[in-house]
Amino acid sequence: MHLSFKGGCQLHLKQVFVRLVGRDEDPRFEHLMQRHHYLGALPKIGETLRYAACVGDQWVGLIIFSAAALKCAARDRWIGWHFRHQFDRLNLLTNNSRFLILPDWHLPNLASRILALCRKRLPADWQAAFGHPVLLLETFVDPVRFQGTVYKADNWTAVGCSKGFHRQAKGYSDSAESPKMVFVKPLRPDAQSLLSRPVLPPLYQTGGSKIMLPAQYMHSLPRFFADIPDPRRPQGRRHRLDTVLAIAADALLTQRKFAEYIVEQRHAHYHFTVKNNQPGLFKDIGLFFKDRGQPDFVLFDPPDHGRIEERKIWTTTELNDFLDFPHVKQAFVIERRCIDKKSGEQSCDIALGITSRPVEQADAERLLTVNRGHWCIENKCHYIIDWNFDEDRSRIRKGNGPENITRLRRFAVGVIISKGVRSVAQKMRQLTRNVRLVFDYLAMTDNCRPAATRP
Repeated sequence: MHLSFKGGCQLHLKQVFVRLVGRDEDPRFEHLMQRHHYLGALPKIGETLRYAACVGDQWVGLIIFSAAALKCAARDRWIGWHFRHQFDRLNLLTNNSRFLILPDWHLPNLASRILALCRKRLPADWQAAFGHPVLLLETFVDPVRFQGTVYKADNWTAVGCSKGFHRQAKGYSDSAESPKMVFVKPLRPDAQSLLSRPVLPPLYQTGGSKIMLPAQYMHSLPRFFADIPDPRRPQGRRHRLDTVLAIAADALLTQRKFAEYIVEQRHAHYHFTVKNNQPGLFKDIGLFFKDRGQPDFVLFDPPDHGRIEERKIWTTTELNDFLDFPHVKQAFVIERRCIDKKSGEQSCDIALGITSRPVEQADAERLLTVNRGHWCIENKCHYIIDWNFDEDRSRIRKGNGPENITRLRRFAVGVIISKGVRSVAQKMRQLTRNVRLVFDYLAMTDNCRPAATRP
């Protein structure tokens, strides 16, 4: 097929070929991309290959393949891979991040010809450059400017649209911009099934082995942290720093496993508060609810304990495929506003969370109730024991001593609460002054009996 272009000359598509851009040609490549592409030049992101489409010695088009998007719900749904496999297999994907036809070369079928030529030689070039294969191509098309005609002509598959967020130096953008159309193109017929299978064939296993710490190795964690200087003030050092860091490391490594255990093995549900120990999760949920509008449910508590409280909750299911956490069915944010009746001072607390319960089993009101129930346990049990018995400073550590003393403390608190006492701390101070009152309180002496029944 011959194409007419400026100058009256003719061009046959078979004259077009593509080749890799050398390092000495990078400045020219970046200059042309910056000048003529509406997004400008793009620095090399991870594993990147740059191609130039040529006719003789002339460049007619430029194209870049770079690291795949970290998260894309439409693409991930199409592949069907488990989130635990996703990040290990992203290097088997590449993103067509830039495609430019240079001025004076906007001719019919030229772009699809260049794309097809790149696609045919890309697997061999990728293997030679980075030492592992590539199975799938992806790209994002702005529907405000383009319709993806070139990719459709090359038989790419449209799998949906992105959410409109984009990665920045510090996480994701604050607001959703124009959602992009997502196209994918397998480089071999079974690419989708390969990427989604539980275990990849050895040829495609590019990641290193997982670091799993057996129980006997967990004992070495405190020794690993032993040489770290303690930045805390002396009066704030209740526990040794190496112990605290070992516990924190263990908690960070096992939180996701705990969620999988609850849902998959116990067939139950979790309700987690998301904090800064999961920075990616915390950031993603926080950005989504930044402009949250009207709440899904509002609860006003009756004035009590000298304060007025108002709780609001917002929920969403739109992040289920986006969040990097197992079995998420809802994400939510709870806002608690408190007004002190005496001073008039106001405070506002924000809590983010996720749950494995779908909307059908837990609406906004139910989620707020469950969240408050967690704090009831904290306030009525853990906080009371720690406050009244100073349990965190306990030196009882050997044998069954810690478990036994905790049971005795809980028994004591339970007996006091069973009597209808509002302040456990006040009643304990009263009983501490006189041991005889303890026996009277427990109905173990004659003083607690009615006068008519005493001997």
